[in-house]
Amino acid sequence: MILLSKMRFNKKTFYILAPILYLFTNFLLIICLSVVIFSQQSNSNVTDYLPKTIYNLFSAQPPVLGVSDTNLNSKDSRAQIINKALSKYNCPMGNQGETIVKYADKYKVNPYLIYAIAQQESNCGKKIPKNSYNPFGFAVFTGKEKGAEFNSWDHAIEMEAQLLSSYHAKGLIEPCQIMLRYTPSSFSKGSPWCKGVNFFINEITSGRL
Repeated sequence: MILLSKMRFNKKTFYILAPILYLFTNFLLIICLSVVIFSQQSNSNVTDYLPKTIYNLFSAQPPVLGVSDTNLNSKDSRAQIINKALSKYNCPMGNQGETIVKYADKYKVNPYLIYAIAQQESNCGKKIPKNSYNPFGFAVFTGKEKGAEFNSWDHAIEMEAQLLSSYHAKGLIEPCQIMLRYTPSSFSKGSPWCKGVNFFINEITSGRL
């Protein structure tokens, strides 16, 4: 600029500089437009340049350890997971996973909670009054061997789901809250009941079976 300011502009100088400035200006304009277009394409289509396998790898949900590809929240897998737990512990309740899920959905309760209470109360049916089909400790009071009797595991599971639903309606959701109505004496003993129920829920949902 200093050089130009000192230069004496005449018609000859103008005719020399004008084409040069014109070409230089157009060159800069082309470069600016190219940069803008490239940046827009890069922002909008960056995933198009990634191999599909790599893109899917990073967009997928992380697996739950120990559960393989089973989805803990799908209806079919919940029954499958419960049946796996019942089988692991050789439960007399047998393959009642489908029944537990059916009534859990009907009464809007957690099927794993139903399973865990059966574990805590009777080792899923191992310690119950004979022919009672009562794995949930219904009406089995301290010092009493006889409790409520049901026609089948199905019958008992539905009654348990109904009871838990009534507790939920009163704001008793978590095992330690339910314990205060289900087995109040456990609270004064350090709450082993809710600790046991939580243990079985955590075991079955964490994939440690």
